[in-house]
Amino acid sequence: MRNALVALGLALWLTSPLAARDQKTVFHGLPVDPDTGFKRGAPTPQVVFERAWIFTGFTSPLAGDPVSTMPDVVATDRAGQVVRIDAATGVAVWTAQLGEAAAIGPAVDFGTIYQGTVSGTVVSIAVEDGAIHWRIAIGGAPLAPPVAMDGLIYVVTDAPELVVVAPRDGDIVSRAPLPGRPLPPVAGRGRVVVATDRGIVTSFERATLTLEWQRDLRHPVTSPPTLAGKRILVGTAERAVWSLRAGSGRTSWRQRMGSIVTARPRVLGGLLYIPCWDNDVYVLRESNGHLLGRARLDHRLNSEVTSQPAHLFVAPFTEGTVVALALPFLGVAGRHELGVPGEWFTTAPVSAARGIAVGWGRDTGHLMGLKVSPAPEPAKTPAADKPAPVGTTIGSAAPSTTTPAEPAVDPQLAPEPPVAPPVAPGKPPEPPAADPGSPPPD
Repeated sequence: MRNALVALGLALWLTSPLAARDQKTVFHGLPVDPDTGFKRGAPTPQVVFERAWIFTGFTSPLAGDPVSTMPDVVATDRAGQVVRIDAATGVAVWTAQLGEAAAIGPAVDFGTIYQGTVSGTVVSIAVEDGAIHWRIAIGGAPLAPPVAMDGLIYVVTDAPELVVVAPRDGDIVSRAPLPGRPLPPVAGRGRVVVATDRGIVTSFERATLTLEWQRDLRHPVTSPPTLAGKRILVGTAERAVWSLRAGSGRTSWRQRMGSIVTARPRVLGGLLYIPCWDNDVYVLRESNGHLLGRARLDHRLNSEVTSQPAHLFVAPFTEGTVVALALPFLGVAGRHELGVPGEWFTTAPVSAARGIAVGWGRDTGHLMGLKVSPAPEPAKTPAADKPAPVGTTIGSAAPSTTTPAEPAVDPQLAPEPPVAPPVAPGKPPEPPAADPGSPPPD
């Protein structure tokens, strides 16, 4: 009897309704839309895109993203041509030939461009005049643009290895094997962090590459690591973003996303802006990963975003559009359509003089410069065009206090005369009612 009562009580407890937690930052599948903490105030200020120039001097598609040297832009095509372009006019300042193909874009640091080639070399080029300083073989094809930090150059290769190069003469300082195919590294605070497609995140001492810590996330890493203060941020294949403590690799927080993340999260003012494959840009609080909001766009977001003081710029995949999102609430501030049938933007936008630059062209590379400026304010309706209130003389300073005896009636608005009711068939029409003041009929 006692066992039966216990079973009955357990059954009633399992079937009784439970209070559900307000679902704002704990997701099951797609994240829910937040309803607090990220409210928009005034309407989003709009911007205008103006096509300033198009550079067409490439001989093949662009290899990776261009880089900004402010105010100019440097881009490389797959044939191995490196070009510095005047971002004000779109004219080539200089062109350097690598003599071999390239599969990744360039990197720039302190007046020097570093470019990798498919044969496994890194080339140092002067920003000023395009002169080649040195060329060094590193034992494997670079998989991402070199990262310059703290006076050293870090390159990940398909060996797979992490190679440290001295920027002055190209000497190899150190190298370390990696557990899987690496993504672009991040360096700072005396360390360099690399993540691989096997889900392993590794932190090395910056110069000697002494192992500091290694963390297995048990899911392939899909986005390059980002250094945000004392945290390392990475996206993984189970549709999540992880925040790891930079000193130990321990988990600080983990947040589910709507889909996988392949672009590096952008850290601005304590907020994380994360482009995602489900067409959304998510906004998380950097300290705890709480979802604050998201902006819905029309196509997959798989490339980096570019930030300027008031906007994020993003080029959704295959859409042929650059979108400006106003910070911090990500209202759509403007769009620019490529307008070329069958083409879309193939690179991330980068900052350039008076705006941005972005590449396109699946067969032959092109680079487009876009001037971005605030949209003009809409013209205000003159006061004389507004209807005057009753008793107000247009042009007077105050309403009139005189009560008109009989308001004028617009003849077009005068009521129509009454219409006689229909007459039944066979019945003579009734005579109209006599006017009391008229003489009797004859």
